[in-house]
Amino acid sequence: MQRRAFVGGVISGSLVALNGFPPSVSAQLQLAKSLPPARVGEDIFAYLIRQRGKFDLELYCQILGAANAFKEGDQIVGVAAADEQSRRVARELLFNTSIQNIDAHPPWADELSKWILPPTERVVEMRTIGELKQFLVTKGEPEIHATKDSLSSDVIACVVKLMSNEELIAVGAKVFNSLPHSKIGANGYLGARIQIRHAKSRTGSFGLYFETGQGADFTNGHSHGMDMLIHESRKYGFARSLTETVRSARVQAGQSPDAWVHVNDVAGFIGPEVFRSKEQLVRCCLEDIVMGKLHGLAIGLDVCCTLHMDVSLDDLDWCLDQVAPACPAYLMALPTKIDPMLGYLTTGFQDHVRLREKFGYRVNDRMWKFFQDLQVVDANDKPTEHFGDPTWVYLQYQQRKGDQRDSQAIVAEGREQLAEIRSRGVFVAEGHGKQTWDLNEKLSSDIRSIYTDAKQCIWREWEDGFVSQLPKALRLETRSANREAYILHPTSGEQLSDRSRDAVRNLRNTQAEPFNCVIVASEGLNALAAMDDDQLMPLVSGLREELKPTAYRVAPQLLVVNSGRVRAGYITSADGSQWSIPNAVDHNITRVVSGIATTALLPELAVKECLKILV
Repeated sequence: MQRRAFVGGVISGSLVALNGFPPSVSAQLQLAKSLPPARVGEDIFAYLIRQRGKFDLELYCQILGAANAFKEGDQIVGVAAADEQSRRVARELLFNTSIQNIDAHPPWADELSKWILPPTERVVEMRTIGELKQFLVTKGEPEIHATKDSLSSDVIACVVKLMSNEELIAVGAKVFNSLPHSKIGANGYLGARIQIRHAKSRTGSFGLYFETGQGADFTNGHSHGMDMLIHESRKYGFARSLTETVRSARVQAGQSPDAWVHVNDVAGFIGPEVFRSKEQLVRCCLEDIVMGKLHGLAIGLDVCCTLHMDVSLDDLDWCLDQVAPACPAYLMALPTKIDPMLGYLTTGFQDHVRLREKFGYRVNDRMWKFFQDLQVVDANDKPTEHFGDPTWVYLQYQQRKGDQRDSQAIVAEGREQLAEIRSRGVFVAEGHGKQTWDLNEKLSSDIRSIYTDAKQCIWREWEDGFVSQLPKALRLETRSANREAYILHPTSGEQLSDRSRDAVRNLRNTQAEPFNCVIVASEGLNALAAMDDDQLMPLVSGLREELKPTAYRVAPQLLVVNSGRVRAGYITSADGSQWSIPNAVDHNITRVVSGIATTALLPELAVKECLKILV
């Protein structure tokens, strides 16, 4: 997570490209109106008739969203409760609403809605969402397993809205869907993330792994007026249906129907436009655990936060302690809390040690036996002298591969590789502090120093002195009113301000030659890295030179965008007709070359990667 890792992508297909983005989500932020009080025993549909004289889809979605615990993402969509009184009204109405009516009135209907229907006929005896909540909170695992497969994704989302954090923990702690022939996801076990992909082709020992998380839909412009909880639950319905696909594929291949399917919920990955605080992060994780489990899934968590959220390193420890009692199947495991590729914070290896000790969790039995074989833990499950020594593990690895070299030579090679990894900004823990889950003092200090530096990077913008030295630079601004507005609502950085649009239009109209390509530089969330020596200009100059013999005619101006989100700098190639159609230019025709830095993908090598996409 060094500041040098900064460039996501730098070419936009044409000057018209900058006028082609749809209005930003944050510009469409609507303040919800307060909900008038409900009558005793009134459900949502009776309330709609009394308020509007008929079923009203917009108000229906507003009530469903208002029942949620507050999150910024629902506010942006326009379905968050206007105040606590409105939230109480929405929850009261939802409590009295029948399960049958929820299923009969989907807030959004499409092909996916039909595909994610419950796999079994309804066997739920409870009539209302409120009765279902009481059933889930009070009954045991056998009764819940006997009924969960008849619950639709929308119903599962609705019942979760009514639960407190304590109730979500209680349900999560008594419902388990372990992966076949393993203890991953079983009661008393906490695993580390594994990653497997696809569906119909998965006929072997493993099946399907995929990631999801609240907020991904609205940030891509696909909220359809629905709150994040319903969207997320429907993704788990999708996973449930894919589980059936994998089972069928295995049976057709002559295998047992055991399907190894699991979901990694990347809560917090998007940033403060979804939710901003540690309390909201915990709420999101608890909601998703229960929704996943009620869909019959083994669900793990990436309890993560971006650097522009109001969550610190210590806050993240607090979040883990709040979430762990709900028994996720696994948590992310990365060196020292830091994702070295994307630069966000998540669960570190040391956190697994602490959580297992605090809550009495184990890892999968076969993995624990492997740790014992490596002599990292002893027969009594206690750490040995080799605990926290990566070079010892490397020695065992090489020897098991048949490496006949002297042990000292292998260990020396391991240390060289560790040094190489660390030179690229990836912290690898070695040894530990007073407790086995504590980092050694120097490493802990280094991490906090980098964290502080990264926070500074988030809030910095282009410096006038730096931009003035860039050749033929044209300064542009986005619709972000200021840096804070950009950090809290990054989608405002996807579209240029009216003044900057006029500047680009004027530039296009006054060009002496018909250029069809322009290079855009944005500081994004790391201005200090973008202004580091030998990072930006070698990339820009190299692109200009290598594109000369191609069909791309690059404009001489370098468009320098203030508070520009990464989408303002993706590599996108589209003709004029596509740019003029709203939403036609999106991820499906967009590519990105990431991790460009002098400590990662060197700028000169990044130029070649860009050319592979463009030429």
